[in-house]
Amino acid sequence: MKSQIKKFRQKDFWLKNFPKILAIYWLAVFLILGILGYQIVKAKSPANLFPSLPADFLSSLKTNIPPTFPTDSSLDPCDQDGDGLKNEEEDIFGTDAENKDTDGDGYEDGKEVQNGFEPNGPGRPQSTLIIPKLGVSAPLLFPQNNSESSILEELKSGIIRYPGSAFPGQAANSIIFGHSSDYFWRSGNFKRVFSGLNNLEDGDEIIIELAYVSGFKKVLKFQVYAKEILWPIDQRIFKASDKSELTLVTCWPLNTSLKRLVVRAQGVK
Repeated sequence: MKSQIKKFRQKDFWLKNFPKILAIYWLAVFLILGILGYQIVKAKSPANLFPSLPADFLSSLKTNIPPTFPTDSSLDPCDQDGDGLKNEEEDIFGTDAENKDTDGDGYEDGKEVQNGFEPNGPGRPQSTLIIPKLGVSAPLLFPQNNSESSILEELKSGIIRYPGSAFPGQAANSIIFGHSSDYFWRSGNFKRVFSGLNNLEDGDEIIIELAYVSGFKKVLKFQVYAKEILWPIDQRIFKASDKSELTLVTCWPLNTSLKRLVVRAQGVK
């Protein structure tokens, strides 16, 4: 009899307090979702989504010459004409190693390359990044403005070279951003272009094709050598280099912007 009374009281307790228990449950759910939402919004802020390049990386931008390049040609015997391009890079971009301004437009070859212009003719090169293993082929764009709104607008049309980093093929680090996912309401055909980046392994090939208005063409090849996941504000994303490198960067895990998946590749001659 006592056990029956106890069971009745327990049942009565749950019936009476069910609305309160349900309210507490949903309050806990909304609190957890709110915390997660805050973290996502925080990671999406301009300071975290596209962090600034570190000071040592930007030290030479006053002259628009890529990092690790001396601004005084007398300090670099490998830069015969002192235009900011090493002699071997003159061959990559089809410029004259004995002439600072190959196309005679008043701008030195190194500055034109760094800013995404054609150094031996008018306009900009048509650039395509190809990752054979992933079946990726996307336009590589060169925005001059590193504001969040500008970069997000460019990402609708392809992937981007982060302003201030090296042009692919130069003896420095070229940092490439692309989406792994994006909000469903945003337009664009490249919202998941880097969604498979985590499947790349050491030795996998990345190709950049350059087609200039003048008719000059060049194919640059890179091999993956490292992969890591970092916080958005980790300055190692922008690690400087004195060799030709690519750093591919995308938000990770998929459908979030909490961290950055970083794939590094080195140039292959």
